[in-house]
Amino acid sequence: MYNGVQPVPYIRDRLLCVNRVFVDSGIEYMNKEGRSIAGSGTWLKLDSYNSIFTNPRLSNAMVFLLYGKPGYGKSTLALQYVYDWCNRCSGSPLRDVEMLIFLRLRYLKGGMNFFKAIEQFLLPRDTRLNVHDIEDIVLSCRSVVLVLDGFDEYGHLGDSSENDVTQIIARRMFRKFKVILTTRPSHTPRRLSNETQEVRLTGFDNQAKETYILKAVVDGNAEAAARIMQQLQQNHILADICQVPLFFVMFAHMTQEKGAPLELDSVTSFFRYVMACFYEHFQSKAGAVSTVINFTSATKHRKLDKVAFKSLQGKDQHLVWSRNRFVELIDEPVYNELVEIGILVEENVIRMPGTSAVDHIQRRTNVSFCHRLFCEWYAAHYVADHVNGLGPRSLKRFLKNMDPFDLQYVYRIACGLNHIAADKIIRYLHSIEGGDKFAILCILEKTGQVDKIKGTVRQMCTEGVIISGYDSLLLQQSSIQLLEIAARNEVSIVPNAFTACILIIFLQEGRKLATFSLFFFEKVQM
Repeated sequence: MYNGVQPVPYIRDRLLCVNRVFVDSGIEYMNKEGRSIAGSGTWLKLDSYNSIFTNPRLSNAMVFLLYGKPGYGKSTLALQYVYDWCNRCSGSPLRDVEMLIFLRLRYLKGGMNFFKAIEQFLLPRDTRLNVHDIEDIVLSCRSVVLVLDGFDEYGHLGDSSENDVTQIIARRMFRKFKVILTTRPSHTPRRLSNETQEVRLTGFDNQAKETYILKAVVDGNAEAAARIMQQLQQNHILADICQVPLFFVMFAHMTQEKGAPLELDSVTSFFRYVMACFYEHFQSKAGAVSTVINFTSATKHRKLDKVAFKSLQGKDQHLVWSRNRFVELIDEPVYNELVEIGILVEENVIRMPGTSAVDHIQRRTNVSFCHRLFCEWYAAHYVADHVNGLGPRSLKRFLKNMDPFDLQYVYRIACGLNHIAADKIIRYLHSIEGGDKFAILCILEKTGQVDKIKGTVRQMCTEGVIISGYDSLLLQQSSIQLLEIAARNEVSIVPNAFTACILIIFLQEGRKLATFSLFFFEKVQM
C-alpha cells in the first residue's frame, strides 16, 4: 500500500513510495486545558507528525481524531505511519510497537467484524489463519496501534447501531490499543471517550513546500525549486490554492513537467487546467489506439454532475459506488472514459454474506473519484446549471444540504463557471452567518480580477478584520487572503480617527490569552 502513492492523479504510471513524497507539514492539537466556558479550546502547534506519540501533554490520549480537509494529506500521513512501522525507522515512536493494523474504513460495509476485515483485506487469499486465530494473535500483543483511515467514507457514519468501529472509537473495545482515526472536520464520530485527542492538519507552509519540491519534484536542484516557488509567490490565486497540499503537489509537478509558467486567475481556471492535463496525458500515452471518446461536450457529463451533487448532500455523503450501479447512473461510454483517463478509480472489494445459509462471500468492483475534490468539480457544474432559475427561497432549499464551509470549492467553482449563477450564490452567502468573507472569494472567482473587488476589500479592511482562533479554518483563511490581496495590490485604507483594522491572534500559553491589535490612524498602504 505505501509503495503505491500517486502524487499526480492523472499520471497513473508514476507510483512512488510514501516516504519519497511525504513532507512533515503543519499539525496541531486541541489543548483541552485551555477550554473556555463555552467548551472551546485552543489549537497548539506540534513539532512533527510523531509528536502525537511523544508530546507529554498527549500521553493520556488513546484515540487520536485526526482532522484534515480534502486534499490535506490524511491518507498520506496514515501511510507514512505504516511505512515507519514496517521499516522500523530510526527515531520513530512506532519502532518498538509490536503490531500496527491499517484499514481503510470505506471497505468495511455492513458492520463487518474487525478480525474478519483483517482476514479479507490484509492477509493473502490463501492464508490458513481463520478469524479466531487472528483474534488470538492480536489480543496477545503487548502493544498495538490501529490506523483507521477515512471515517468520513465509512458506510455506517450516520448509523446509531453498534459495530466494531464505533465500539473501538468509544473505547469499549481494544481499550489498551492506541487508535488513529482520520476524517474530515465535518464528519466526526457521535460518541467519543474522554481519552480522545483532537489533532488537525493545517497544510503546507513555505518551508514544507520547498522541502517537497526538492525531495519529490526536482531531485535536489535548488535553482529549479526556487523558480517554482517564485511563480507560486507571484500569483495570489495560486498561493491560495496551494495551501491545500494536494493542489500544491499537482502545481509543482505540472510546472516542472510543462517547463513554463501557469497563467491562472481563479480556482476554476486551475481545475480546468488539471482536467485538461488528465486528457492530454492520457492521449499522449494512448496514441492512435486510444478508445477514449472526445469528452468535451457539457451534455456528456450532465448525468455525472447530478450524481456528484447528490453524493455530497448532508452529513452522510456517499462517495463510493458499485461499478454496476454507477454505470447505470452515468452511461457506460462516459464511465469507461473516466476510468481510462483516471478520474474514476476502480477497486475490487469483498461483499460480505447475509444471514442465510446459502449466502457466500462475493467479490465486486467499487468505484470512486480519484479524489473527493474532483467530485466537487462535477457537483459545481450541476449547481451552476440549476441555480439560474431559482428564487431566493428555492435557492435556499436547493443549497440547504451543501455546507459552504465543508464544500467551498463547489461554491467557488460554480461562481467561476456561470456568472449569472454567481450573483445568486453570492447573495445567498451574504445571508448566512459567517458567509460575507467567503462571498468575497466567490466574487473574485466570478471576475478573475482583483480590480473588481478592491472596493469591497477596502471597505471590509476599514471596518475591521478579525481573525479569531474560534473561527472555522475557512473563515480564517478567507480573512488572511483578503489582507494578502490588499497587501499585494496596495489597497489604501483610510480609517476614521478611531476606526481600526484589528487582527486578533489567540495565543495560548497555560491560561494566558494574548491579543494583538494593529491600528491604522492615517492613510495606510497595505
